[in-house]
Amino acid sequence: MKGIDKIRDAVLATAETEASRILQAAQKHAEEIVRTGKEAAQQEADQIYRQRTRAIEEEFARKLIQLRGAANKEILDKKNARLGEVFSLARKKILDWPEQQYQDVMMRMLAEASGDSPGRVRVHPSDQRLFETIIKTLNVNRKPENQLSMDTSSSLPEKGGFVFVAADYEVDVRIATVLDDLERELTPELAAKLFGE
Repeated sequence: MKGIDKIRDAVLATAETEASRILQAAQKHAEEIVRTGKEAAQQEADQIYRQRTRAIEEEFARKLIQLRGAANKEILDKKNARLGEVFSLARKKILDWPEQQYQDVMMRMLAEASGDSPGRVRVHPSDQRLFETIIKTLNVNRKPENQLSMDTSSSLPEKGGFVFVAADYEVDVRIATVLDDLERELTPELAAKLFGE
């Protein structure tokens, strides 16, 4: 073999070795790029999955809170309606009392509302006769300057109770007002009895 052939063979062998090394390095580098890309893609997919899962959970929690709020509001509305029915029934029962019972209660309430002060009593026209009797009875034991009288300048729009009008103040003792006050005061207790709360 000639010297040039040996050189050529040596160059080719070196080139083949170098090509093999370059090819192996390129394959390793390509495998590394693929592995790194896979890991990055997996991490990105995991991150997207976590974000979307969290977004779904947050949306679910938000909707659940909205539904619970709507359900609680509906329950509260129904409970309030039932309590309203209780007080509406109470008003009807009071107005259906026998006249003497109603008169006795109104007399005690007027005596308490007026105290020793003089004043006028405003009532619904259908209660006027009954309150005239009450006023007459109460005035028997009152001093002349502390007498009560009917307020004929105006009347109440609905039957039940009265408004005591003194010189400096008024006391609203209409059945509706008394029941409203009782409703505010008794609602927690009634709710516990009616709804087990």
